[in-house]
Amino acid sequence: MDEKNRIAYIDVAKGIGIILVVCGHVIGEGEKSFKYSNILHDYIYSFHMALFFIISGILLEKKYKQNDKYYLENKINSSIRNLLIPYFLWSIIYFVLDNKSLENNVYEWVLCTVTFRGRAPIWFLASLFWTEIAVVCIQYIVKKKRNMIIATILIAVLSILSWKYYEHMNFTSIFIEYSTVFWFRSLVCLFFVLVGCIDPLKITENKKKTSVLISLCILCIISFKIYNSYENGSNLHTFSIKNMYVFLIAGVLGSYIVLLLCKFICNIVSIRVFEWIGQHSLGIMCIHYTHFPFMQYATDICNYAGINGGVAFIVSFVLVLASSIFGIMILKKVSCKI
Repeated sequence: MDEKNRIAYIDVAKGIGIILVVCGHVIGEGEKSFKYSNILHDYIYSFHMALFFIISGILLEKKYKQNDKYYLENKINSSIRNLLIPYFLWSIIYFVLDNKSLENNVYEWVLCTVTFRGRAPIWFLASLFWTEIAVVCIQYIVKKKRNMIIATILIAVLSILSWKYYEHMNFTSIFIEYSTVFWFRSLVCLFFVLVGCIDPLKITENKKKTSVLISLCILCIISFKIYNSYENGSNLHTFSIKNMYVFLIAGVLGSYIVLLLCKFICNIVSIRVFEWIGQHSLGIMCIHYTHFPFMQYATDICNYAGINGGVAFIVSFVLVLASSIFGIMILKKVSCKI
């Protein structure tokens, strides 16, 4: 978004979202286990990526209303520039940085990239690109909000059906498997973006935040109780969804809890740090992951200092997030000089 068009609570919500992403990866990929690590990990994964897609839908709806005539063409061009090209660039960077990439099947790397199944966490760039294009086309064809709601319900049903079908599929090739993961996953991502477009809770207009937030918290706790009964949670990247019904509900409720909280807080006080982090969330998402050495360095420091458990998680999380932010700052300075 342009600086003049930025929305404070949206940036703060994105900041919280990317912090949750880093937190989840430090627990999982960084292997920082502590007493409540499994519960926290599963809870984060129940809605953290849905949050970004719902935010995208909210912003798409606002922009669409502002510029209906040339919106489709402009959006496709900007999405190619800001999402699709970075997806391929970061895929190449990850391949170069991955010490095992040359030992593994290069063909598998290429298929993973061109099918848009993607490597974690840059799969998000490809999925966001295609779902945003799909939503823009739906907006262009479907003018009335009632029809958008019908489209959202239809995509939810298709997401559930694809999940049920996927559970019984036997893949004969990696190409078919990766392509299937991408298209089925895209349906789920499309659902969340459409939810943001129709904005069922009127996040931009809501004046009864406290009561709505309490209701959401109760519903989210109930849904998470059901969700958490399925071991190992879910992973949207690999389309490993334990319960699609609960995943869709938890994704929407968890996202709106964050959005309503951010809206409420930003009406009282400015949180510039979280705004800045949210504005650079895509960069942090790409830099913090295991292809860069930050998680390994954090582990080495903890081992050297004899730190383990919850303290090791906190130390590692702070180091990885701080290193990613520092990397973004360096890239910004380099790009400014160029």
